Amino acid sequence: MTGGSEKESADDSGPGAGENRSRGGVDENIRALKGRLKGFGVHLALYFVIMAVLLTVNFVYWPDNPWFVLPLVSWGSVLGLHAAYAMGFFGGLFGCRR
Repeated sequence: MTGGSEKESADDSGPGAGENRSRGGVDENIRALKGRLKGFGVHLALYFVIMAVLLTVNFVYWPDNPWFVLPLVSWGSVLGLHAAYAMGFFGGLFGCRR
């Protein structure tokens, strides 16, 4: 009677089947979190490098006009939103619940 054993091996409703599915979901969430944090790290590094260049250019050529503050604050606020996204604060805001 091989028909019954084939059915049992093809059936995924055994005692450990749910654990593997939920564990796979956790692995996907961790991978997504790592990707978001890596993207944020690149964004943060670029922010500091470019702000250092802008600050230097501003004080060398136009020391009386602190125009570097505008990109510092505006890009910094977008960076803050990116940090919140990377930490998962906007998880259910856009309907991306899993």
